[in-house]
Amino acid sequence: MSHSNLQLCQLAYDGNIGHIQKLLAENNDLLHKRDQDGRTALHWAASAGNVDITKLLLSHNAKVNVMDDSEWTALMIATSAGRKEVVSVLLNEGADVNSVNRTGQCALHYAASKDHYDIAVFLIENGAHTTVGDWVNATPLHRAASKGLLKMVQLLLINRADVHYTDTEGNSALHVACQDDALDIAKLLIEHGADIHKQNKEKKTPLDYVKPVSRNTLVNAYNSCQIPT
Repeated sequence: MSHSNLQLCQLAYDGNIGHIQKLLAENNDLLHKRDQDGRTALHWAASAGNVDITKLLLSHNAKVNVMDDSEWTALMIATSAGRKEVVSVLLNEGADVNSVNRTGQCALHYAASKDHYDIAVFLIENGAHTTVGDWVNATPLHRAASKGLLKMVQLLLINRADVHYTDTEGNSALHVACQDDALDIAKLLIEHGADIHKQNKEKKTPLDYVKPVSRNTLVNAYNSCQIPT
């Protein structure tokens, strides 16, 4: 690891564009060098939300989809950090919106779990799949439901997130919402077809997780959504 490479990564994070231009004029290959975690200057610029430096690095042919040692791309990092403008730049430069890291998570997982709503909209508009299971088969919908993020859940459902998708424990997003007694989210999921009788691997339905006082509310919501035969 050269001093210049570490310096470039630090400058990209700190936002010193003039010094970066000087280093790249001397050796443009520094763009592709990595730090001890496999991150390039682009990863660091994305992390800090430095839009102009992100644009500069890309204009010098930085690889937009390069992964670090944990298989994080700059897009994942910018999304997780809530760097909306950087996300927009990366997407416009061809960032792979559906790339997954070592834990099987894509950028939308991070937007959903951290309530970065506008970024989630960007990602979906640029082709993000709303139903992608990570290493425990949890989807962005699971993540949003587990955090009690009603507006995010609405966004995902409007964009065809699968309410029936289950994680490795057999839990649907409705199971997750009920575990936290998030009734507004649970009712919304039911309105989009979630099954209150679906059992997970412990043979428990979503109703088994809610407080007794809440069960009738969900049963009534479910019954009102059923089509008479």
